[in-house]
Amino acid sequence: MDLSWLNQFAVLLWKNFILKKRKVVSLTVEISLTFLFSALILLHRRDLAKDYRNATLFNPLPLKELPGFLTDRKHEYILVYVPSESDVAKNITEMVKNDLNARLKVRGFSSEEDFERYIMFVNKTTRVLAAIIFDHDFQNSNERLPLKVRRFYRFSSPSDKLNGNRGWNTGLLFPVVPSQGPRNLAQTDGGYPGYYKGGFLLVQHAVDKAIMIYHNDRAAEMLFENLTIFVRRFPYPAHYSDMFMRTFAAIFPLAVILIFSLTELTLLRTIVMEKENRLKEYQLMIGLNNAMLWASYFVTFFLMFLIIVCLMCVVLFVKIVPETVLQYSDPSLIFVFFLCFITASITFGFLITTFFSKTALAVSVGGFLYFFTFFPFSVVSIMYEQLNLTEKLVSCLSSNIAVALGIDFISKMEMKWNNILSPVNPDDNFVFAHIMGMLLFDAFLYGLLAWYIDAVFPGKYGVPKPWYFFMQVSSNVSVIERNLLISLHS
Repeated sequence: MDLSWLNQFAVLLWKNFILKKRKVVSLTVEISLTFLFSALILLHRRDLAKDYRNATLFNPLPLKELPGFLTDRKHEYILVYVPSESDVAKNITEMVKNDLNARLKVRGFSSEEDFERYIMFVNKTTRVLAAIIFDHDFQNSNERLPLKVRRFYRFSSPSDKLNGNRGWNTGLLFPVVPSQGPRNLAQTDGGYPGYYKGGFLLVQHAVDKAIMIYHNDRAAEMLFENLTIFVRRFPYPAHYSDMFMRTFAAIFPLAVILIFSLTELTLLRTIVMEKENRLKEYQLMIGLNNAMLWASYFVTFFLMFLIIVCLMCVVLFVKIVPETVLQYSDPSLIFVFFLCFITASITFGFLITTFFSKTALAVSVGGFLYFFTFFPFSVVSIMYEQLNLTEKLVSCLSSNIAVALGIDFISKMEMKWNNILSPVNPDDNFVFAHIMGMLLFDAFLYGLLAWYIDAVFPGKYGVPKPWYFFMQVSSNVSVIERNLLISLHS
């Protein structure tokens, strides 16, 4: 390796260090901001201590009580069965109606599609309690019901109103956010999605009872005469309740953005100020390489960010208050995670500087863009259940959203190297490794765009290259190659 290149690079680093040393106030503010937010997190950790809670037991509920909306005799609900061509399907549905003893009207449809078409287009105001769909190909109207038959239940407005139109989420086996205790602790019936209050369990039991009576007649009737069935929530074991992690997930992403914001703004100001004062032009005129300038900027600010990352890791993993902030996460993984983020943040700053030649404008617009790229995280967080893997990865094209999602992962499942390929819940396909990979991809993408824009639009004092310059054959030929070509030609 050419030693002169190393010497020049060392001089550039020394220059950056001297400039930073002269702005000791700015450096002090950056570190002080880190200590300020760290102190707030530690105080919050101290005040929200873990609370031991005994096993939670729930009272049983009778399955014969009608939901409130069915006891209101002002409205008539429809009990639908499919297919309408089957007499046994109709008879069983009539038995369900009689067992419920509510103001219900039985109606059949030949197919599930006909039922949906009727609800959506023909009579939108119809109040449907449930649709009982028998998944069996009846050959004629008198065919008996098999002993084993699949059936589906379609519920409508009553349960939707109880759930706030959130639906039943039947596509999920586990909650999107892992529970840190009993779900809906204050509601004995389990609360959302309203399987008890919405009438689902009641209708399901009534259908099962009707099918048993259909196959066993009097014996089944005698069985249910003096039988009362109760439902009861599963008990929850004794556990430690730690509400801090939920608060940590809400506030720490913004705290991280604020902590690194001053260093990011310093990066913008330093690079654009050298461009504005033509210092970058002078450095290029004396023979310094443009790549060397960018490399010196990268190393300088990487070291500045690294100081903050180290301080943050101390706060997160050293027992300064009675409980450490992250008790089970791997410090080395969290350290690497933040290294990926600061790498992306540096190249993002490089990208912003290529558009400006005035320091004040660059800092103003760059600061706005830095925070603006974070706030869509709230939308991603709300819509997370509806997003597929591709959409989640696309959202991570903003490094600030990616780091916020990573912190959300850390707060929910305490990340270690052996679970970076595991999702928060089994229904998800988005893992922590995706986030770290996207941060590295962001760093590459931002850096590539910065390199291209800086070459095509070098500013007022630079020499622009054509937009297709990367497709051109290099015209730089070494002396040895030139002499060889001449000798061959002669």
